[in-house]
Amino acid sequence: MPDNGREMQALIAYVKFVGIGSPEGMRVPGMGLKPLPEPAEQPVTARGEAVYAEFCANCHKVDGQGEKRLQPAIGYTIPPLWGDDSFNAGAGMARLDSAAAYIHDNMPFGIDYQDPVLSVQQAWDVAAYLVSKPRSADPHAGTSAP
Repeated sequence: MPDNGREMQALIAYVKFVGIGSPEGMRVPGMGLKPLPEPAEQPVTARGEAVYAEFCANCHKVDGQGEKRLQPAIGYTIPPLWGDDSFNAGAGMARLDSAAAYIHDNMPFGIDYQDPVLSVQQAWDVAAYLVSKPRSADPHAGTSAP
């Protein structure tokens, strides 16, 4: 999306609108991911692949490419987890700790963070599997932040 495009301007306006009354420069309770305890064992991609096959492939597909909408130009109903259309190497989900925390509290689809399906170890393992897969490079690598 172009930085100065109409869509970007609309997105910025929306974020500013929903942030009205929020304190600036500080974290608000409930913001971000809940920290996930360290795993009992080092995360292992092979175990993660088995967790993926059991809990994730049904939606994200065996090849990790998710499910496109009926009108492909609109995007995905279920996002791809690796490959060119997935999150890039600079995204938060490309970090093992962020991916594990998100997966534990939100996956498989429909679970509640208060009653997770995956164990802490399973979340770390499947996160290791996902972040080991190929994806687009970080578009900001080697550049200074704006």
